[in-house]
Amino acid sequence: MDWNKRSVLITGGNGFIGANLIHRLINMDVPMIRVIDNMERDKHYNLNNINEKVEFIQGDLRDKTVCLEACKDIDIVFHFASKVGGIAFYKEYAADVLSYNISIDMQMLEAARKTKIRRYIYLSSAYVYPLGRMQDPYSIPISEAEAIPAQPAISYGWAKLIGETALQYTVEQDQTMKGVILRLSNVYGPYQSMDLKRGSIIPVLIRRAIEYPNLKPYLIYGAGEETRSYCYISDALDALCRAVEKLSEYQLIGPLNIGSEDRIRIIDLVGKIIDISGKKIKVERKKAPPPVLKSQTLDCSQANLVLAGWKTKVTIDEGLQRMYDYVNDKMNFQ
Repeated sequence: MDWNKRSVLITGGNGFIGANLIHRLINMDVPMIRVIDNMERDKHYNLNNINEKVEFIQGDLRDKTVCLEACKDIDIVFHFASKVGGIAFYKEYAADVLSYNISIDMQMLEAARKTKIRRYIYLSSAYVYPLGRMQDPYSIPISEAEAIPAQPAISYGWAKLIGETALQYTVEQDQTMKGVILRLSNVYGPYQSMDLKRGSIIPVLIRRAIEYPNLKPYLIYGAGEETRSYCYISDALDALCRAVEKLSEYQLIGPLNIGSEDRIRIIDLVGKIIDISGKKIKVERKKAPPPVLKSQTLDCSQANLVLAGWKTKVTIDEGLQRMYDYVNDKMNFQ
């Protein structure tokens, strides 16, 4: 596929994954990149690196006229926009998250149909999977078929399942559109939020290590025995781009799990970050309710099969070192 002849729209392009994709597409000589974002979060840092190839629209995707304008003259849509936060945020604002995310998913998909978008990439999540499959820290990795019967832990997961289904029906009904559905799990990397209250776990733990001992105590909540599998952003972008290219062979790709299959306990993740810092940091544990999810590891063998051998390349040690350097540079610059 000739990327240098395509026009691309990224919804939610000011977010972490969107910002990284923008830079990847610029390096691939994509001639026109359009970004739409409501700028609800992280207003200060992601879009300041945009160059002349990138057109930015600030708008609300619940408005169908905004969606139609965003899709005009576009070949490929990467639909990343959604209302996101931590587990506590999802629990407190469950109805708002469900309503908002379903609304923007439906408006964007309808706009894509009306403007005859040929390739539509929907970013889904490991949160579509049943809560019961995430209660054993060392459970067998979850396969794509296990999303049904459905029992997501949070409304965000329900909304993603509905968004996936809507795209599947659209592709079946309207053969002019091709679709990709990727279920990402615990992706991390540059441009991720370091906000101490709402930021992602890896950049926040790194920031706390860098600021220690001025910022004390170095806390983790609970025992830290829950496990996660972390995927570095470059590996996730490889999967996204390869999926678009493979649409020459498929009408619909996915849902596919995209993530690392190497799990790590949170307490061990903390230990690796402390080792990178080179500091003597005293970890203090704060009592907390049991974690909602004790594991979140996906079986990514289907992605390896469909996406011509795709698998993660960046180890957790290498990824953490890259992130430590990034956060350190970012804090020194501020």
